[in-house]
Parts: sequence; structure tokens; C-alpha cells
Amino acid sequence: MDSSHISDEDIEGYSMGKLAQTKMAVVEEHLLMCYHCQEHVQTMDTFVLAARQGAQRIESYHPTVWDRLRGFVTFNPGSVWAGGSALVAIAIIFTMTPASPVKSQHLELSTVRGAETSAPHANANTPIDLQLNLTELPTATSYIVELVDASGKVLRDYSSQAQDSKLRVSIMERLPAGQYWIRLYGSPAKNDLLREYALKIG
Repeated sequence: MDSSHISDEDIEGYSMGKLAQTKMAVVEEHLLMCYHCQEHVQTMDTFVLAARQGAQRIESYHPTVWDRLRGFVTFNPGSVWAGGSALVAIAIIFTMTPASPVKSQHLELSTVRGAETSAPHANANTPIDLQLNLTELPTATSYIVELVDASGKVLRDYSSQAQDSKLRVSIMERLPAGQYWIRLYGSPAKNDLLREYALKIG
């Protein structure tokens, strides 16, 4: 250490906690008075902290199956296994990639219960985006839509609020083919049936 400032070597040792005790006292005494060396130590502390955090990230990193396969192909390009590894990696990617969601079918219900031939049709095993026209029906803060099968069994209730005289309900269940009924109520108690729609799934 020269007479004016602490050497880079001593500052590095001080920041890393590896400075000998004999020099530690001298360095700390100098730092109390020298702003230049204080800034130098702060810069070195930041560098040492970043280096230690980077080392911790590397130590805690666990390569994925894909990383291992890619590394094998990269470092063994002439290997007989390289082509097989690439095929396995592709198979893994396609297996783990989620299938694209089935698009919902849009269906507007307007017919009151009647003959099955007049009932709206929807595709089986496909989500349904229902839209019910509430024109001329009593206004309610929340409506209950009841899904009923041909035997009269209630499959599910849906709660929804109207927007612009339209009530939209998403039926995400994939219903099998058959006759169904959609019942509309104006209250959660379901004591005021407002309308009943026939729905043919096929």
C-alpha cells in the first residue's frame, strides 16, 4: 500500500474477506479518512457480490432432460447415438406440448320446449358457448341456467349476469349425443322458471 491510497490487491482482499489481520487494521483506518478508497471498496464489494451470486446460481442449476440431450448431441456429433438422441428429444417435445384447446361452438337458443325436430342442434363432445335472448323477460340481477338431460336429471347449474339483453353461458362439459333441456330462472332459489329451451346434441 502506498502512502496515498490502498492498493488494488489489498482492496480486493479486503472485499473478499481474505486480508491478513495485520493489514486489516491499517486498511480500515485509511478508509475512515479516504473517500476515494471508500468508493473503490464499494465498487469491489459490488463486483464480489455479483460474482458470488453467479457462482451460487451455477451450483444450484440442475439441467433438464432437454439440456442433457442437447449437450450430448453437441459434444458427440459423430456418435451413432446423436441421431437417436435428437429423435428422442423431438418425441419428448411433442409429448409435453399441450394439445390446442377445442374451440367452443356458438349457439343461440330461442325456441320454447316443443318437438325435437325444432330443437337447436349442437355437436357432441364439444364445449358450447350459449347465448340466450332475454328480451321481454323479467329483469334479474343474476340468472340461473340449469342443464337437464332427457330423463330430467339436473347436470349442472350456471350463474350469469345479463349484458345488453343477452345472457351468455359457457358449457365446458363435453356432452354426449342426446336430448337436453336448458331452463332459465331469475333467482338462485329457482322458484321462477322464466323459459325452457330444447337442445339436441348429436
